[in-house]
Amino acid sequence: MSITSRKLRQWDIPRTAAENNGCSRLDQNFSTYGLLDTPNRFHHAKRARTPGAFWPVAEAKSTFGRDRSKLFANRPTTANLGTRVPHAEPQVLVIGAGPAGLAISARLKSMNIPFELVDANGQPGGAYARMYPNIVLSSPSDYLSLPGLSFKASQPNVSVAEFAKYLVRYAKCFQLKPVQARVKSITSSNGSYLVNFEQRPSQSFRAVVAASGMCEHPNYPQIPGLQCPGDETDRTPKAMHAHHWPGPANQHRRILIIGRGMRAVEIAEECAAAGIRVVVSARQAKVRTWRRTILGIDIRKFLFPATRLLSSVLQRLVPSYCTRPFTFPGIDRGFAAFRCEGLIDVQGQVIRFEGRTAVFEDGTRRDFDVVVAATGYRHLMPFLPADLARAPAGHLLSRYGQAVSSPGLYVVGTPCASGVASQFIHGIKDDAETVASSLQRFLSAPATAA
Repeated sequence: MSITSRKLRQWDIPRTAAENNGCSRLDQNFSTYGLLDTPNRFHHAKRARTPGAFWPVAEAKSTFGRDRSKLFANRPTTANLGTRVPHAEPQVLVIGAGPAGLAISARLKSMNIPFELVDANGQPGGAYARMYPNIVLSSPSDYLSLPGLSFKASQPNVSVAEFAKYLVRYAKCFQLKPVQARVKSITSSNGSYLVNFEQRPSQSFRAVVAASGMCEHPNYPQIPGLQCPGDETDRTPKAMHAHHWPGPANQHRRILIIGRGMRAVEIAEECAAAGIRVVVSARQAKVRTWRRTILGIDIRKFLFPATRLLSSVLQRLVPSYCTRPFTFPGIDRGFAAFRCEGLIDVQGQVIRFEGRTAVFEDGTRRDFDVVVAATGYRHLMPFLPADLARAPAGHLLSRYGQAVSSPGLYVVGTPCASGVASQFIHGIKDDAETVASSLQRFLSAPATAA
């Protein structure tokens, strides 16, 4: 019985250091990594393999007594995942330990590419470790897995707290320990990048992966009379961004939510479910929502794969999606019903504040104690060189994750970094493979002076 025809059993794949750390075994269903869980995928994985991909090592002896391990002698195995890359100096700097930073770091480690992972807080999870834990993620749990480790959930949708625990487990499985460091600036110098840190000496790297996300740069509305968070007085409402929303507990006050996207809808529904009446301020007094299921089928399970297969087509049909801020409509988990019950009131734009009084565009005046700005974020990454090509929305213009104006500088987790799904978790998983392969080619080429 040959290796190509025999079904490879679970024990044919060696135990990794990740398993020895007490983690569940690494997922064997990611075909991009060449894991052979069924025999009919052998030839497909053999054609599609990339240098450094995960390859199983079969049993040492076949039924015919031949040493089959020689077939795989020169291929890296999953045992590489738990070992420290044996290089004195890292060649790549990964900035940010959220989903994007962890995904690309795990991939680089499996390919034996020396790197250093830094994070401003020095903890895995990024913004998910600090967000209000009861937020329900808009992506289905089936699409929250990062490369190499499945996210197992009993519910179709999970909270931020559950996903944050998964990120901690992911870092533990791949032995990813972010170093606490904040990047001040990056400059290109003689074919490498000089990275200036706030509280440690500067250091040069051949390549940099910016995966710090957007949550450190919330977008606040500029409304006359609305004070910035921390500048409020006894005569003005308390202002906060949706990122700092503490939940509806003890919020028995008059609440105004500014915005019409996913986060505005989620906060309004959460307050209404707790019996708190809220007002949502949106352009033209319209908040668009969409149904999660049609005939009992979650349409996202068809929509998400389509964004991968038709990415280039979608970018041509809606070119502004990749260049300008885009507002995603919220999922209706009771929004329409709460409006009918009078718990959610939708008004037009606020044109100014007079103390605690909000004046709307139709002349309506309402008093509020709390103003929540669910107005999105900006992908600024101010530490990047100022002369890089950027989209009007502020994010870096890139092609397959690499900056179009600066070879060796990569981004993961930003809009259209590699495709239309790049800023979502399921897009990050795909982009990590794309960027890692590109980095391997870039590092294998001789360095050239800028």
